[in-house]
Amino acid sequence: MRELINTIPFWWLMIASIVLFASLSYFSSRLSTHLISISNDKKHRALVHTSINILSTGFFILIAFVIINTWNYLMEARNVTSKEADSLALLFHNISQFPEENRVNIFNAARNYLVSVRVNEWKAMRKGATNQSSWNNLETLYGELQHYKPQTPHETLFYSQAILNVNNIIEARRGRVNKLDSVIPRQISESLIVGTIFLTIFIGLIRARSDLISNIPIFLFAMCLAFNLALALSFDYPFSGSISVSNKLFYQGILGKIPD
Repeated sequence: MRELINTIPFWWLMIASIVLFASLSYFSSRLSTHLISISNDKKHRALVHTSINILSTGFFILIAFVIINTWNYLMEARNVTSKEADSLALLFHNISQFPEENRVNIFNAARNYLVSVRVNEWKAMRKGATNQSSWNNLETLYGELQHYKPQTPHETLFYSQAILNVNNIIEARRGRVNKLDSVIPRQISESLIVGTIFLTIFIGLIRARSDLISNIPIFLFAMCLAFNLALALSFDYPFSGSISVSNKLFYQGILGKIPD
């Protein structure tokens, strides 16, 4: 599923899903008209409408639950990314107070981590992976800070803040990496797709003999199903696809002054 949303832009995926499910609905209704000899009388229409209401209510509740959870998952990923970028920006401010002979190595280590995250790792995360050089650069940064021994109360204050910043970066990074994968179990996502296809075809088939105008409600129903399904799948991977967490947070403020 990750490859699908990486390959097809969101709006094209949405349009393709709507066209596909509307077509399935249309062909199943035409098949029902030609193969089923039951007359589409008032009693039959009432039964069909009741069936549609029961099936659609249950299924839309499930999709709504999935959309809410995937959206919250996406927002959590954005929040931990924002925390990481904020902590990194504060780190650059704090190390600027160190003596130059100590500041250079720490600054270079922090810069290497920043660039590796917003360039190399962001490309890797799109495919569901991390970048080993980012981990290595973070370890180097931590090591450079450990080697530095503050000499004055002023340096000690900013050193303690820098250590706190790095700890926050590590914590936020772990939170970001933990959200690379789907929040929806594979079995549920597959069930959603299969269930949507089955429901679209089934509702088209039970219409029996009917003209095109009377089938408009099931076309609209199929399109709503397709829209919600595409939305749920697009939210599922926070760092993949068109709707994803951007690396722009690592280009704002003081971080934007540091070139790649």
